Amino acid sequence: MGVLTRANFRFLYRELDGRIDRRTWWIAILPIVCGLIAMTAIWIAIMPPGARDLTQEKFFDATSLGAYAYLLVFALAILIGFVMIYHASAKRLSDRRLPQALAGLLPFALFLDGAMHWLAPRAEGAITPAMLWTLDVAALAVVVWTIIELGFKKGRAP
Repeated sequence: MGVLTRANFRFLYRELDGRIDRRTWWIAILPIVCGLIAMTAIWIAIMPPGARDLTQEKFFDATSLGAYAYLLVFALAILIGFVMIYHASAKRLSDRRLPQALAGLLPFALFLDGAMHWLAPRAEGAITPAMLWTLDVAALAVVVWTIIELGFKKGRAP
């Protein structure tokens, strides 16, 4: 894969100038997306069930400490991964003759959806299941739009 060479890393993931085609966009984002999906699956498997009652449990719990240590690494990976996806998507949007700012729509939608799912159990009913469902549908619509627009449509001539 000549696209993911050391020389192209800076261009693909750290610069906004330039344009890339569909194939390059897929090659650039698939490893990041696969890694983030795998890390998400691990978090879902190990995340603590909710708030701890310290009157019933020990203050120091090695299992929870390990889970939250992983969460810190996971959160950093998500931030770095979304920055990399943003840069690759901005170049692809330039190739499609669309505003580069639209590349921020995907991370924003997914962060908002994730934040609301995290907040809902802690908000004592302020966030209803219908609100969460609506945010899920909106985030999914942004994911589908991004895949269609950047992954399947041809670039426009300059």
